[in-house]
Parts: sequence; C-alpha cells; structure tokens
Amino acid sequence: GAPVYGVALPGHFVVGFGASEGPGAGQVLADPFDGGRVLTGPDAELLVAGATGGALEPSMLAPAGTPEVVARILNNV
Repeated sequence: GAPVYGVALPGHFVVGFGASEGPGAGQVLADPFDGGRVLTGPDAELLVAGATGGALEPSMLAPAGTPEVVARILNNV
C-alpha cells in the first residue's frame, strides 16, 4: 500500500517511494539497475550531472506518468 512510482531522471530511470514533493518531504529514491541501492541527494545530483552536465531540478523528482514510463521502456529495448 506504499506509494511507489517511477522517476524519469535524465539519462536514468529510478523508483521513488513516499511523498513525491522531494527528498525533504519524505521521498526516497532507489536505483533498480543497481540492486535497489537507495540514492542520496548527491547521488541523484551526480546522475543528472553525468547525463546532462546540469543541475538536478526539483521538477525532475516528480512521478513519471504512464506515457513517460512506456516511452522510456521502449527507448531502452
């Protein structure tokens, strides 16, 4: 019954648990491609910086909608 959702970070898809308003609001991110490792704020910042060269924006932590999840999966296939 816990809220679990995809988070489409640029260049890396992760899973979010808890409130989606951001890490300060109780959101926890985990990397399913790294054995479910829990990501810290700096970990997420590094993933975004590595993919875009830019900073992590709060909007990037929002739950991904169904079309975005499907597009990311198809892009990876």
